[in-house]
Amino acid sequence: MGRMKFLADEHVDSAYLSALRSNGYTVLAVGDAYEAGDSDDRLIAAGRAENLVILTNDVDFVRLARNHDHSGIIKYDRFDHTPRDFVRAIDRIDRHIPISEFDDHVEWLENWL
Repeated sequence: MGRMKFLADEHVDSAYLSALRSNGYTVLAVGDAYEAGDSDDRLIAAGRAENLVILTNDVDFVRLARNHDHSGIIKYDRFDHTPRDFVRAIDRIDRHIPISEFDDHVEWLENWL
């Protein structure tokens, strides 16, 4: 089974990105790979084109997901997760939901903590 690869919205905490990368995940951050402030529509399309799961705390992506094809979205609501718990939840999602089933799927990180 392949590991998820991510496109992290510009508001995702850099500690989460570092922890994911340290645990072997490929993570492109919006500020690094795309212009900060790019439209959410553009980011969903870019994620789809590159088979990247969107990692976000922005509810707008969940709304847009209803009308756009995407490679999956992982949404989190709380901002007090430790990087270790964040990665642990991502690992659980990655182990239990095959990447082949993640297209057009939205998952809430807190459900896996």
